[in-house]
Order: sequence, then structure tokens, then C-alpha cells
Amino acid sequence: MNSEDFNFCIFFFFSWWQTVKQLVWSLFGMAEVSELNTADGTTKATALILYVVFLIFAVILLVNMMIALLSNTYQRVEVRIYKLYTSVPKI
Repeated sequence: MNSEDFNFCIFFFFSWWQTVKQLVWSLFGMAEVSELNTADGTTKATALILYVVFLIFAVILLVNMMIALLSNTYQRVEVRIYKLYTSVPKI
């Protein structure tokens, strides 16, 4: 592996790392869309379309996870309440 290949690998890693970081911060609304600028219009349009698709899927996934967590919590509380009120002796 020569020096040029090594530099390309480092650039490739940082490029992917920057992409992941950009996408994660965009979920929190703390990213700039202007950072997606590229050399030509076709690539920019593709990047924006993929960016929007990622945001839509990420929001759907996060809402789905929230619903699952709330459903699980509700189910656990319901079981506890049922056990609590069925084990109380009647007077």
C-alpha cells in the first residue's frame, strides 16, 4: 500500500464519517443543507433526494420506536395494576 492509497483511505473514512455525522445532526435539526453542495446539478439533486428520503425514514423509524416503548411501558403498568388489585384481600 503506497502513500497515495493510504491518503485515499483516510479521505474516504473521513468522508463517510462526515456524511454520517451530517445525517445524525440533521435528525436534531442542527445541520445545514448548504453543506450538501456538489460540483454538478445532477449530483446535488440526487444528494438532496437521498437526504430527504433518509430524513423521512429516520423520523418514521423514531416514531415507531417511541410507540413501541410506550406500548411496552403501558403493558407493564397494566400487568402490575392487575396483580396489585387482584391480590388485595377483600374485606
